[in-house]
Amino acid sequence: ARVALDRIIQRVSSLNLCAPSSPVTLVMSFAVACKAAAGSRPSAFASRSSRWAIACRAASHKVTFRHPAGDEKTFQCTADRSLLEGALAAGIEPPHLCITGSCGVCAARVLAGNVERADFMLDDKQQACGFALLCTTFPRSDVTILTNQETELHTIPYGL
Repeated sequence: ARVALDRIIQRVSSLNLCAPSSPVTLVMSFAVACKAAAGSRPSAFASRSSRWAIACRAASHKVTFRHPAGDEKTFQCTADRSLLEGALAAGIEPPHLCITGSCGVCAARVLAGNVERADFMLDDKQQACGFALLCTTFPRSDVTILTNQETELHTIPYGL
């Protein structure tokens, strides 16, 4: 069992994942690798977590939330945090409910910039139209996001 655990730890460390900031991010971190991972892989688990935290802190992006009414709010978000987590940490309360990507309440549209989605609830067409779920989307550059898009998301037929 110890050998199997060591293999799992080696495999996870080779993915260069960031240390999670919440239990939800822990699950999503396995699907979404941090692009700003440390240059060399540490050999011990203890040193790995500190290097991940330093690497992910360095990858901070400017996120602008634009409300359909025209209000804008800007905050910094690290690459290891979902856009929703970053907004909540900055004191911004976008619409949200489940924080796991299953309800669609936090639906938004990416207007500019690059993001990485772990949206298992959105199909390819919805993603191609720019939709993303704030709770499962991670910034990969400075981004502008149109919030409050749950109703608009449901105008695109799912799975077609």
